[in-house]
Amino acid sequence: MQAAGYSILDINAYSPIIKVYIPVTDEAKKAEINTVASEFLNSNGSLKSVQIITKDVSVEELETKWMPVITSIEEELYLKKEYRVDDISYTFNPEKVSITIKLTMNSSHTESKEAVNKIHERITEFLNSEEVKIKIDNQVYELLIQDKNGKDFLF
Repeated sequence: MQAAGYSILDINAYSPIIKVYIPVTDEAKKAEINTVASEFLNSNGSLKSVQIITKDVSVEELETKWMPVITSIEEELYLKKEYRVDDISYTFNPEKVSITIKLTMNSSHTESKEAVNKIHERITEFLNSEEVKIKIDNQVYELLIQDKNGKDFLF
C-alpha cells in the first residue's frame, strides 16, 4: 500500500481483522484505502477483513514526548504500596494531557485523604520540575485522582 502512494503509520495483521492506521481523517481517503486493502486481501484469497483507523499525528507526537514521563509516574506509584494505586490511565489531546490515577480505596477510607495528598503533591512536583517541563514542552496537563468507584477526589 505504501508503494502505491498511501501513507500508512502502522498495520496490525495478526488478528482476524487487519487494522490499518493512517494519518488521514478525510473520509473519502479512508474509504479509498479500505477498498484497496480489501481488494488486495480478496485477490490473495484472504478471509480477513480490514479496519481503517485514523490517527492524529500530533497526538502521536504528544505520546512520544509524554511516555518517558508517564513511565516514571507509573514506576513511582506502583512501586510504593502506601499509595494503593489500582490503575493509571491517560489521554493525549493537543489541548491537554489527562492523567487519571485510580486508587484501591473508597473516598471514605481513613487513609485516603493522606494518600491522595501525597500522590497529588509528588506528581505535581514532578510534572512542574524544569526537567519535565522541557521534555513535554510545557504541555497543559490535568491530574485526576479517583477512589475505587471512580469518584474524583477534590484537592
